[in-house]
Amino acid sequence: MPAFKSILASVALMALAFSPIAAASAGKTGSLAARNANHVARSQVKASAALTKRANKAKRGTPRVKSSSTKSSSTKLTKAKVADPYAKGSTFLSTKAALAAAAIRCNKNNGGDAKCGTLTSPPENASGLCYKARCTFRCNDGFAPSGTACMAAASECSGVACPTVTDGYNVCTNGACAPGCFEGTTLYQAGTTYKCFATATDAANCGAPGTACPASYNGVGSPRCNNSKCTISCPAGSSLRKAQSTTNPFTCY
Repeated sequence: MPAFKSILASVALMALAFSPIAAASAGKTGSLAARNANHVARSQVKASAALTKRANKAKRGTPRVKSSSTKSSSTKLTKAKVADPYAKGSTFLSTKAALAAAAIRCNKNNGGDAKCGTLTSPPENASGLCYKARCTFRCNDGFAPSGTACMAAASECSGVACPTVTDGYNVCTNGACAPGCFEGTTLYQAGTTYKCFATATDAANCGAPGTACPASYNGVGSPRCNNSKCTISCPAGSSLRKAQSTTNPFTCY
């Protein structure tokens, strides 16, 4: 019995000895968990605040994208969207008389114009002529095609003044002004002002208004525009050559 009591006493003493250690361990574990939880919470708050700050900064720092479309200047010349009244298949050249004339072959070099004038029936205020080896019609001076007829050039229609057309004309079509150009020229406009350019043959406006053909590299010859392409017209006894220049690409040699 005394031995058993002594054993129980020893066990009790050992329990008392280890209880502070266990309590301390538990306390350390609890406090560590609490510190970890507080750290996670603080890091989340910091991360959230940092993200918000960066987002706001990005919004402030993002440049505005300017629209690439700009309003065209009213003084800039652009090709007018009008149909060529003398083009193949146009209203003026689609009448029975015009189609019959187009079936007649001609040669401008041997009196073809006179032939087209006598064998065709052009409309009033128009004449027959030879164009690209075929007879066709063109309105007389002071007149311009409007539909199937040649109308007198007009300065106003239905009491409304027509726009200015430099080197061209206006006719009244359905009571409204219709600007146009004579054959061989193209209509360009700047706002309500129109101008006709011979962009296929004019060395000062070759291919487009204001595009001047450059001079010859060696000064021999003169600038020339042929089918809207710049070249040089060389004098007799010389021939056209390409030059090693980007600004004056042709020369006469």
